[in-house]
Amino acid sequence: MKQEIRLMSSPSQRIFTEMECSHLLDNYVSQISKNQHPNTCGVLISGYTGTGKTFFVEHFLQKFDANNAILIARHYQQHEHIPYYGFKNCISDYLTKLYSTLGKREFLHFSNSLKKHLGDTFPLLLDYIPELSILSGDNAISQRSLVTMENQLYFLFKRLFEFLADFYHNPVLFFTDDLQWIDASGTNLLKYLLLNLSSEKLIWIGAYRAPQHNQSLVQQLVEELHLKNRIIESIILNGLTPAELEKSIESMLGKKPHTDLADVCYRLTKGNPSHLQALVDNLVQKNHLRVENDEWYCNPAEVENHYAGQNAERIVFGNVKKLSATAHEMVCVVACLGRSSKDILLKWLNGDVLLMEQVLSEARNMGLLEYDDQDVRFVEMHIGEMIYNELSMAIQSDL
Repeated sequence: MKQEIRLMSSPSQRIFTEMECSHLLDNYVSQISKNQHPNTCGVLISGYTGTGKTFFVEHFLQKFDANNAILIARHYQQHEHIPYYGFKNCISDYLTKLYSTLGKREFLHFSNSLKKHLGDTFPLLLDYIPELSILSGDNAISQRSLVTMENQLYFLFKRLFEFLADFYHNPVLFFTDDLQWIDASGTNLLKYLLLNLSSEKLIWIGAYRAPQHNQSLVQQLVEELHLKNRIIESIILNGLTPAELEKSIESMLGKKPHTDLADVCYRLTKGNPSHLQALVDNLVQKNHLRVENDEWYCNPAEVENHYAGQNAERIVFGNVKKLSATAHEMVCVVACLGRSSKDILLKWLNGDVLLMEQVLSEARNMGLLEYDDQDVRFVEMHIGEMIYNELSMAIQSDL
């Protein structure tokens, strides 16, 4: 009888706290970068909805930002049938970031170096990633061929990752988030890169939700890499410990929570970071908190009675219902897109900048969206998924 192939390829199946995970991920990445275990090519992180996988990895990657190219491929339920969706947007996001952060001379140097590295294949990659046109300086002529496209793609991405590693003199740190929504084509491309790029060029970190929707693709990836003697270390991310939860509340509110407040929050959320965020936001909005002796207090019996039986989903939809009509529709638009930019929302609002800022601020204050100068996305990916799944097919199509 065929032995079941489990996703957890590490020797240990233990579930770790966030602090333990941080040390473990740091050790794994350090070992891979130093080639201490030549067959290890990446780390796969799993956890239930809301355990903070995305935040955990992105926070970890921040310390490498100055010396490594950091690419983040985000996957969305809405786009799980679009080939290479995560890869395309990953590269376009990275190039857009470079364009907005590098000086003109630095960007020109990067652009010329990449075009020289890719040579005649540059226009081919341009067909997949139109944002590469910001490097070309003009409208590059398409070299598209239906025959060569699929055959060339894997090699082109390999060349691109090699360039980034050489340009920064450090391996590319590649984070593929929400693998439960990755498409089959993207899985095959990821496998190709992991098999054909050394740890000097690429260090991979993946995250997926367990139990997950699309388990077969991730399981197949791990199994096929294993057959090629490539090892994926695994980490199961658990919720916050009581001590970590207390520190998280302090970070949110700016002062330490009294033991009673921390204890009732832990009982109600079981240490789930996104549930904690939703709960604390709601406690603030409902005026359940007060400051005494430089600590946050609450009436624990009152809070427990009010929120017992409520989950994060009910709190989220409660916040959605409080939005104005325009803000509500905008949140639904972002849910259908999976992610958005301010430019897209500005066009949707007919160029009304003040209205856009108003509705974005409204959604942010309700703990739904976060945004910077360009990007707009949900605070937690599953919030967008919950809203999207509540929309009828007709509304999804109209939006």
